[in-house]
Amino acid sequence: MKRHTLLFLLVLFFLMLTLLHGANAQKRYVVKVKLVTGQVTKGELLYASGDSLGLLGKQFGNRQLKLSEVSSIKIRRKGSIGRGMAYGAGTGAVIGALIGVASYTPPQCPPGSWFCIDMGPEAEAA
Repeated sequence: MKRHTLLFLLVLFFLMLTLLHGANAQKRYVVKVKLVTGQVTKGELLYASGDSLGLLGKQFGNRQLKLSEVSSIKIRRKGSIGRGMAYGAGTGAVIGALIGVASYTPPQCPPGSWFCIDMGPEAEAA
């Protein structure tokens, strides 16, 4: 019973930690803007108002585009794919290790065997 309570509290802690981190993170967007002239501009979105966009690009620095110059806009959160993969892998590893430790039972060595290897709960969970 004590292991189940510990497991529940640890899972709850990591869930709350993940939710709080996502709520406080500042969102950054990478935009790909196609202009009326056919030119494509990429950069990080600084601001968007009713008549203009502010972009920060590696090649051109800060740039303000008027809405009349813009043909189309594609928006993507910066690093969202890698961040999601890292959160999923980390959460899965922690939860898997906790379940492995909580459900560990020592092996039954058959009588008359020469040796019996038991790596313990740490090796089984990893």
